[in-house]
Amino acid sequence: MPELYGASFPPVPATVSAARARVRGCLRSQGLDDLADDAALLTSELVTNAVIHARSSIDLELSIGDGHIHISVVDHGAGTPRIREPDHAGGGQGLRLVDSIADRWGHEPLHPFGKRVWFDLRTPETCDDESPEAGGQPLDVRARNVFVAGGAVVADLSR
Repeated sequence: MPELYGASFPPVPATVSAARARVRGCLRSQGLDDLADDAALLTSELVTNAVIHARSSIDLELSIGDGHIHISVVDHGAGTPRIREPDHAGGGQGLRLVDSIADRWGHEPLHPFGKRVWFDLRTPETCDDESPEAGGQPLDVRARNVFVAGGAVVADLSR
């Protein structure tokens, strides 16, 4: 069973650095130093989008197990995330960055409102084993997102 972590944040700019630090600290405490910086960067991008666009409470969910980490950001704002062209003010880079670094990413609507935006990073020991060339199977994101489905929380990032 994956190890699960979660935290809730207010929709303020300071949340971005707090979420980034929590993800980095959690992964380092689990010996996943090689993924900590990339995961923290991608978390920053998703949380920044939630702060700017959703203006609602933000839930950060992280699971570690089955050869990968899965991080999702839940907000209660309207709108669908999409990769867009960068603007003159420097916006529009976040999901482009997520798309280029994450092994997988996506989003799903939540009812009655809101959305979950997520990404996966494979842990170093499974990068070769789970590639299509090595005969690996695609990752099933919904099957391991048990935190949202009511699974037990092993630890809490908010501590």
